[in-house]
Amino acid sequence: MALVLMVKRLTNLRFAYLIAFTPAVITSLNRNWDIWVMLPTLATILLFEKKKYALSSLMLGIAIATKFFPIVLLLPVLVFFSRTKEIRNILKYFGVTAATWLTINIPVLAVDASGWSFFYRLSFTRGLGEGSVFTIPSKLGVPIEFNSIIYYLLNIGIFAALVILLWKNSRTIPLVQSAFLVITAFTLFGKQYSMQYVLWLAPLAVIAIWNTNKKSHAKLVGGYIFWQIFELLFHQAYYQNLLARVLESRGTPLTEYWSDFEYGLSALFRYGAFLVFLGLYINVLVRDGYRSEREHRPKVSSAKKK
Repeated sequence: MALVLMVKRLTNLRFAYLIAFTPAVITSLNRNWDIWVMLPTLATILLFEKKKYALSSLMLGIAIATKFFPIVLLLPVLVFFSRTKEIRNILKYFGVTAATWLTINIPVLAVDASGWSFFYRLSFTRGLGEGSVFTIPSKLGVPIEFNSIIYYLLNIGIFAALVILLWKNSRTIPLVQSAFLVITAFTLFGKQYSMQYVLWLAPLAVIAIWNTNKKSHAKLVGGYIFWQIFELLFHQAYYQNLLARVLESRGTPLTEYWSDFEYGLSALFRYGAFLVFLGLYINVLVRDGYRSEREHRPKVSSAKKK
């Protein structure tokens, strides 16, 4: 409920409904704690849009302390302030974010350093696993082995492309639009693809759509719905394949089992549908830019004008 209300603050009621009734978002709510970190993350974006940079950086520090993912938002923030030549704001924003994160983390680190560092050690050492783009070929019967070098090269490449897009675009892209792009870059070639990633991507995508030129909304919402259909299918395939193997090993097989090939095919369609939406969005962003101030401004009746 709080997530939907936050999206409403950043868009309007119809776009809030779009998130509230997105099936893949609903099915992800009970599978992970990521819904909690979305609240300070969206607050970060809302406050940044209002130019309340100190409060925005404070909320970002809280978000990073809740789950480390939002740290990537510092990249578009850095590019934004660099393009607007607000170097002092860069130092203040990064300083407040770091101070907030340290304030929350230092007591935990002091009490249990090993437990505190577990997340970072696990993330660094874990291999390329279930649900990621790297597992699709093997699921489809094409046993291609990917190593960590490919993983790092793909991620370096997509972040480099993002920086070029943000820096070279004719208009300075605000955080309400670039947040979706940077989280996409962070998750697209991840070691794992977790179902809760849709809790990150979907709200940021809806907010990004709202902040494009109004004439592009219908096309982008259509692309969003197309993506979400295959996102939901992938959720079903993931659990009916992964859980089926786990339960089968315990002697309690599921009545509905999705094969590795069916799972791989659904994953391929999911990535394809997402890339279609991403391509539509980037095309609109580069061509039409940011939602105009006139479109943002509420309508005034002729009586009030007089």
